Amino acid sequence: MTAAALGAGEQGEAVAALLHQGPYARFQQDLQGVTLPTIEQYARGTVAQVQAIQALQVGQPSQRISRVRGVER
Repeated sequence: MTAAALGAGEQGEAVAALLHQGPYARFQQDLQGVTLPTIEQYARGTVAQVQAIQALQVGQPSQRISRVRGVER
């Protein structure tokens, strides 16, 4: 869900807010007793991790092309 929302152009804070309200966060709060600041940290951390992965995935094709071109020369 996080990757899809970010890929669709949603802002990171908006996606973190969605995660904060999602079923996993509710389960952690209601049944496991996880505190609100911890859930907020989880939501922001998840968004940051997905953004980092997406940034790496965007950069990989051009790196592969330059490596292949370098080998061909």
